[in-house]
This record gives sequence, C-alpha cells and structure tokens, in this order.
Amino acid sequence: MAGVYLLPLLGASAVGSYLGGAISSKRNFTSYTLIASTLLQLAGCGLLSTIGSATNIMPRQYFFEAILGLGIGLSLSTGTIMTSVQAKRGDLGE
Repeated sequence: MAGVYLLPLLGASAVGSYLGGAISSKRNFTSYTLIASTLLQLAGCGLLSTIGSATNIMPRQYFFEAILGLGIGLSLSTGTIMTSVQAKRGDLGE
C-alpha cells in the first residue's frame, strides 16, 4: 500500500514536470520557475512535518504530498532546461 499512498506525490510530480517545460517553452522563465518550485517544495515539506503520527493516515496528507510533488516536478524539468540553455550546442547530447 505504500506505493498507493505515494500516488499524489508522483502524479503531481509528473504534472509539475509537464508545467515546467510548458512554462519555459516559449520564453526563458527558468529562474522564476525554479524559485516557485523551491517555494512549493519548502511548503510541502513544512506541511508534511506538521503531521504528528506516522501510523495514522490523514486525508490532508495527500494534499501536502501533491504540493511537494508539484515542486519536485517543476525543479526537475527546470534543471534540465537550464542545462540545455547554458551549455554549448556541441556539448548537448543528441
């Protein structure tokens, strides 16, 4: 059941990864996206730390996981985009 309990985190991570690419596809908003992703990760971790008992599953825990997952997805896609923007064309893998 542990995998089922992590589905909000993983689903939101996939959505965040898509959004990070979509936001920076037209213009280079990678620095703003990275700041937003860091804030979402910080908020998600902070909210998850307020859950007291590790044995009782609370419904709000899934919402907190989704916030953290969105931040993780945004940061992963933004980091990938930043490396491709900063690297020379010949250094990129094809």
